[in-house]
Order: sequence, then C-alpha cells, then structure tokens
Amino acid sequence: MQWERVGFDRYLVRAGAETIGYIDVVGAVYVVLAGVHYDRAVEVSQTLVLEDALAALQQRADAR
Repeated sequence: MQWERVGFDRYLVRAGAETIGYIDVVGAVYVVLAGVHYDRAVEVSQTLVLEDALAALQQRADAR
C-alpha cells in the first residue's frame, strides 16, 4: 500500500496501481474515504492516528 499527499489536507491511497481511497485531514482528525474517485468515495472511518486510517483502507482492500 502506498500513499501520497495530493493536497494540503488530502492523501491518496493505493494498493499497487489501484486507488482504494482517500484520507482527508480535518483539524486533528483523519477522515477515511473508500472509493476510486474522490467525488464518489464513502466515509468509512474517523481516527486521530494516520496509521489507523491507513489500516481501515487496507482492511477494506483485503476484504475485496
């Protein structure tokens, strides 16, 4: 799994070449969004720890 910052307050998360979701940074909270396209991604979690946000997306990718 790779992630890259694509904006001041947003990360794009990929599993291999496939986009699996996004993480928005809202204050101290990481908002986890699952989906290929940001405008259609669905919120699946909120956490205060970036590693937990990444793990939430990894679990969803593993379940597919």
